[in-house]
Amino acid sequence: MKSRMPRLLSLLLLANWLTLVSVFALTVKARGNVRWWQSLNWSSWLSDLAGLIKLEAIPAGSVWIVWGLSSCLLGLIWLKHRADRPARQNTFAAQEKKEPVGLHSLLDTDPVLNEKILRLHRSLEEI
Repeated sequence: MKSRMPRLLSLLLLANWLTLVSVFALTVKARGNVRWWQSLNWSSWLSDLAGLIKLEAIPAGSVWIVWGLSSCLLGLIWLKHRADRPARQNTFAAQEKKEPVGLHSLLDTDPVLNEKILRLHRSLEEI
């Protein structure tokens, strides 16, 4: 289940962005103006959201601003998480490629094993 969670979160974030862009496009089409978002009340959107506590009506512009900002914030968090993941995977891959720690010391201390490896190496060269 742990491996499915990042994929599920990625799909939810993608659905959020697709919905935001689609609703934005529908609003542009309905208003007939691409710059409608500039007329939103950018100075008091946060104080307008305080009306949620009192169950008052809140302006649609405040909802748009919160939706856009939260989508940007979640997108940035997702990008940071995605950027960190390959670095962690590369670290694990590098650790797997390393030889076991005691291999060289084992060859140096065990002459019988060292002789067998040398004979195996000579027989491989003859082939």
